Amino acid sequence: MFFAVHYDATGDLLADVANLRRRLAPERVSRIVGRSVAQQVRRHITAYGQAHPNKLGAPSSGYYQGAVRGTSFTSDANGARVTVSHVGIAQRIYGGVIQARKAKYLTIPVHVQAYNRRARDMQLVPIIRRINGQARMVGLAEPNSGKMMFATKERVRQIGNPRIVPTQAEMEAEAYRALDAEL
Repeated sequence: MFFAVHYDATGDLLADVANLRRRLAPERVSRIVGRSVAQQVRRHITAYGQAHPNKLGAPSSGYYQGAVRGTSFTSDANGARVTVSHVGIAQRIYGGVIQARKAKYLTIPVHVQAYNRRARDMQLVPIIRRINGQARMVGLAEPNSGKMMFATKERVRQIGNPRIVPTQAEMEAEAYRALDAEL
């Protein structure tokens, strides 16, 4: 005995293809990827900031949380762009020379009491040393205790740390994960 079952799958198939086409629209894919990768970047920066407190042991300035707040994304049919807009973040990631501009010296905190403060807002005296036969200011100290609060430099070279943000491979993996979860 034979039974024949006829079923017209064309209607369902066309509806499924239309639904898949809508779900795979470039604008939607870019929005999904951008949102997810931006969240990944925020989580990564937060974790980095927590794992790398300041070297002086002072309370956090909230620098990395500012970078988290400055993380956003834009998307269109051509892709997504994640941006971290925060003062100095590119310098910390890529490194480079920091040059004194408005004053003769950069002031680098070397004491916990100097952290998150400006040298000009404190009562300090210069520390002068002879270097190669020339008198140079090497720091600023409290007048009574002589405790050095800031080192002074005309310029410093900051070594970049690209691990502040996820690697390109990690962001690509997150994009695929987000698309797989959504689609």
